[in-house]
Amino acid sequence: MTSEGNPGRGYQVAPQDLASQVTALSGIGERTNGLVTSAGELAGRMPMLGTAPPALHLANRLREAAAPPGSPVRSAPPTPS
Repeated sequence: MTSEGNPGRGYQVAPQDLASQVTALSGIGERTNGLVTSAGELAGRMPMLGTAPPALHLANRLREAAAPPGSPVRSAPPTPS
């Protein structure tokens, strides 16, 4: 997009430039969607960090951070005493 030619009348749109920008943004969107999908899958798994209280606390914090806002978060199962 350029403002050359007639600066007082808005912008001139270069279709080829616009198409390449749309293509680039589409690719970024697809890659972002892949990352979100992976993060969701990882958030649904129980991390193999052990059963010590600090490891369980870390697992819960990781799960909470990866969960979408407002969604219920599964907590780690209680540790055997």
